[in-house]
Amino acid sequence: MLLAPCLFFNGNCREAMTFYQSCIGGELQFQTMTDIPSHYPWPQPMQDFILQACLEKDEFKLCASDLPMDDFCKQGNNISLWLVCGTYQELHD
Repeated sequence: MLLAPCLFFNGNCREAMTFYQSCIGGELQFQTMTDIPSHYPWPQPMQDFILQACLEKDEFKLCASDLPMDDFCKQGNNISLWLVCGTYQELHD
């Protein structure tokens, strides 16, 4: 079981996570809005937004995402904690 922080950004997730990787090291992966299978035509400004970014090093995991609404992501509400479990049983123990 792992407790992972997840940060939310207003369009600069890639820049922030790349900076964190330069400080921490580890493997960084991105999934953009256009990487997901969808028939929805994302507006051009949103196509490069990060749906999910994950930086992993050893037992450390940092997740992040872009929020497309400028008025939603404010100082103080832009972080959450994810409980990452390997199995359904681990989740319920």
